[in-house]
Amino acid sequence: MEKTKLDTTLELFASACVKHTAATEQGDSRAANKSYGQIVKAAGCLKKEDQLAALQAFFPHENPGLRIWAATYTLSVLEEEALKVLETIAQQSIPHHSFTAKTILKEWDKQNLAPEF
Repeated sequence: MEKTKLDTTLELFASACVKHTAATEQGDSRAANKSYGQIVKAAGCLKKEDQLAALQAFFPHENPGLRIWAATYTLSVLEEEALKVLETIAQQSIPHHSFTAKTILKEWDKQNLAPEF
């Protein structure tokens, strides 16, 4: 079966998120910034094709960084589900990720969050 553009974009998004997570945890800002650019590009493609909701496939993923990125980019289209993902991570004691999830929740609640596309 041939991959669709959506499949390819989702794979790129996931790969970039996993790389960003690892780079952040290792303190490698150069690699994290490169991965961030790839995340934004993939999310922009999904938004352009009205496919942001497809990111919900990553909500149960084992990588907390990927779950956070997927939830953040779906807040505008799947708010209730995305908030649950972020709240779950925020309540856990995952270094860096729990704090990030809490911050995203606070900013979303204040209506200050506007993910970059």
